[in-house]
Amino acid sequence: MKHYRYIMWLLGVLFLFSSCTVSPIQPSGEDSSSDHIIQNTVPANDSVAGSPSSASNPQNKISGSITTSRYTITDIEGTCYLNYAEGNTPSIGNDEYPSQQIGFLSFSSIDELYRVFANNMFSEEQIEIMKQAFSHGEHGIVVPNIHQLLVPVLPEGMQIAGVGLTDNVYTYSVQTENSNLGCGVKFASEGLYRALYEKNYTEYFLNEKFFDITSEEGIFDETNCLIYEYQTAVVTKRTYQIQVQDNEKTVSILIHYVTESSNQYVEVSETIPDSINIFYEKNGQYMILHLYNFDSEPSLDWLLSFDCSVYEVPTPTT
Repeated sequence: MKHYRYIMWLLGVLFLFSSCTVSPIQPSGEDSSSDHIIQNTVPANDSVAGSPSSASNPQNKISGSITTSRYTITDIEGTCYLNYAEGNTPSIGNDEYPSQQIGFLSFSSIDELYRVFANNMFSEEQIEIMKQAFSHGEHGIVVPNIHQLLVPVLPEGMQIAGVGLTDNVYTYSVQTENSNLGCGVKFASEGLYRALYEKNYTEYFLNEKFFDITSEEGIFDETNCLIYEYQTAVVTKRTYQIQVQDNEKTVSILIHYVTESSNQYVEVSETIPDSINIFYEKNGQYMILHLYNFDSEPSLDWLLSFDCSVYEVPTPTT
């Protein structure tokens, strides 16, 4: 059991900080169609789509342009590009900073991410990671618009443990008090969100590694849904597909249960989910959540309590 939970922790980390080309680690015997990873795999022309809210709400757009002595960030049609004064060509190899191979920057909080970008506080390692691992668009290295950052609004008992950044996609690692529950919250551009939504929600059951798929209308927590039963090479699964619309907010949910398994390290339960993926959109804001290591079955109201808000820049201290 501990071995399985450790593997699921690793999978959560990969979900948080995976780059566009990373391959997920799977539990022993599990196939690569696991529900535990949502990768940033998008068509090339969508990989540098605009910042989270600018594309759909241009009237609310705040420029992400910044000028410092070491670099400039230029906001071009909703996408921010960073260019260093000495150029964007990497100056050292991956052996110098092994974390470059992972392809993300790690911050203790969204406040730290903002301060680093706004105040020219990048370390040499962070600079090289961006030069080598971030996407290079026509106008420079793709980065987020720090004036339009979003933060998750979490249920009681959950708190942010860190933030990972790749290109203009940033993901929060979330801890839960007195629980094994793990959670990752990803904010993406509209282009990336639509691609992930189509692949991992709309067309999820078209996965060629699923077979013996059946579906029927059903109920989850007094809400209409579709219930899918299917198999992989290792497990039998049941998934509830739910969509809830409330005013300008649309929440699409996949609740996955593993009901049978030939792998002794995979937990089996008819009532406790193996993992849950949530796709959230509201007024040009796009959020994807991945939850795993449940101790009990959550209510739909609890799943719908996740929200997001605009990041408020800290007031400078004197």
